[in-house]
Amino acid sequence: MVRVLPGPHPAATLGHVSPRRVAAALAVLLLFLSACSASDYSLTTQAPLAKGQPHLYWGDLTLDWTQNRLDPIAETATIGGANINGSGMSESAVIGLDSPCGVAVDGRHLYWANRNTGTIGRANLDGSGVDNAFIDGAFAPCGVAVDGSHIYWANHGYATRGTTIGRANLDGSGANQDFIAGALNPCGVALDDQYIYWANEGASISAGGTIGRANLDGSEATPSFVITDALLPCGVAVDATHLYWANGGGNTIGRATRDVSVVENSFITGGNWPCGVAVDGSHIYWGNSARASLTSIVPAIGRANLDGSGVDQTFVTGMAGACGIALDR
Repeated sequence: MVRVLPGPHPAATLGHVSPRRVAAALAVLLLFLSACSASDYSLTTQAPLAKGQPHLYWGDLTLDWTQNRLDPIAETATIGGANINGSGMSESAVIGLDSPCGVAVDGRHLYWANRNTGTIGRANLDGSGVDNAFIDGAFAPCGVAVDGSHIYWANHGYATRGTTIGRANLDGSGANQDFIAGALNPCGVALDDQYIYWANEGASISAGGTIGRANLDGSEATPSFVITDALLPCGVAVDATHLYWANGGGNTIGRATRDVSVVENSFITGGNWPCGVAVDGSHIYWGNSARASLTSIVPAIGRANLDGSGVDQTFVTGMAGACGIALDR
């Protein structure tokens, strides 16, 4: 939105300005207004992703870790998406969200954690049927995951610390906000066929974070399964050989072997406050959320090969924010 401030009547000033300069200034103003209108339009008018191919998704809003807060644009926060090769970006694959902090996808639905409202949202894959309060009662959640029978989320907390992982049935029933206890500001959840993993930010920005793990039934929880010494890890992913996490405060992507024998906090460097990480058979993806207080840095989706080579910190650009990332493959 452009705010016009009171000032002298144009007739009182134009006589002292070259007509050519006036025309040039008007042209610049029209271009600026057009750009602003296009941005506002994209956040309030849905632009679904193309069907018939795999996609990546992210929570599209402004995140400022330095202020420990999210800055959603009222109810015009969105889930953005693109084709898995980075083409066909849409900032508004799903619209009308509140404060998405983490996103997950299965064969029928998209899910997200609304941190400001303490809810888990859900929509159809085509962006229809948005339900921002599909599950309520969460504690400033940030991070969500889904398998064939349950939805899981990280109760991150806000002014006070969150300490639990929540779980509910796929239809939203049976919500248990204390499914797993012992976390410390958990931010991000991931699953394999045996375990649930989560990233613990820790007690403060200077405290080393950890990766927690528990059985899928919530038993044998180990909050410090991986001692990372990471700064504000938010987002975790798993494949057959490694665990991955996004170090928000360290601008890196970390990695550890599944047996935790090798831990690399700086496996990939050069990020911009990464928030969320995902992995498939050939690549690692992460959301470069940037910071609301650093307007010169723009959000982007980063990508690298599984061995950490071929790093592209701006694989997808054009979004208002990027926190949490999920793959539909």
